[in-house]
Amino acid sequence: MSEIEIGALEEFEDGKIKGWEGNGLALVLVRRGDEVFALEDVCSHMEVPLSFGSMVEEYVIQCSAHGAKFDIRNGKNLCLPAIFPVKTYRTIIRNGNIFVIID
Repeated sequence: MSEIEIGALEEFEDGKIKGWEGNGLALVLVRRGDEVFALEDVCSHMEVPLSFGSMVEEYVIQCSAHGAKFDIRNGKNLCLPAIFPVKTYRTIIRNGNIFVIID
């Protein structure tokens, strides 16, 4: 298990999507209050970056290409055309910085 530092929590606006690339990963991150959710930055339907999408509910991100929706808390696909979930990563906040846990 390893940790990747993403950046300062204050750099992430509450409820806004932010793409991040580094260490061989492409992630989409969404801050909700003092929590940050991290998902693989790819829609499981057509491999479009989810960071191009939008938040349509408190914990639901929608792909910009065909409208597939995913729960940012667990990556679960919520509607067609996506039939598979997307990978999620645990995050921690330490000293005001966001870290993603890679298992």
